[in-house]
Amino acid sequence: MADLRKDFYLPEEDVQYLDGLGKEWEAIQEENARAVILYGFLMPQPFQPEKINLKIKMPQDYSSGAALDMFFTDTPVTRTDGKGVERLTESAIFDGKKWWQWSRHYPQGTRWRPGINTLATHISYVHHILDQEARGKSWG
Repeated sequence: MADLRKDFYLPEEDVQYLDGLGKEWEAIQEENARAVILYGFLMPQPFQPEKINLKIKMPQDYSSGAALDMFFTDTPVTRTDGKGVERLTESAIFDGKKWWQWSRHYPQGTRWRPGINTLATHISYVHHILDQEARGKSWG
């Protein structure tokens, strides 16, 4: 992918994490909406497709401690076992593409911790949610 966009500032810790993944990524701003897009994100079985692009909304005040929440995929993910994917809804167009919102929130008692949580911990949380749901656990 040519000319990857870095339209807004991310803390150096986040940039190092994203660069260390070995995947292409962008930080895109459209008017007041900002997001990090991670390309080629691997989905666990039984989700399909195997690879998607992952979008994380980035609040304007993220650098000063605003929480990250939920995540988005650029395709309507399904399951090979025929079960539905709960709370997966079509979302707004961003960067000229349609995105699907996974309405998953931090459970009670594990809220976002400013100064501790980062983009890396949020993406780790996304992995955790997907792994749990792949095994049949419902997530709030």
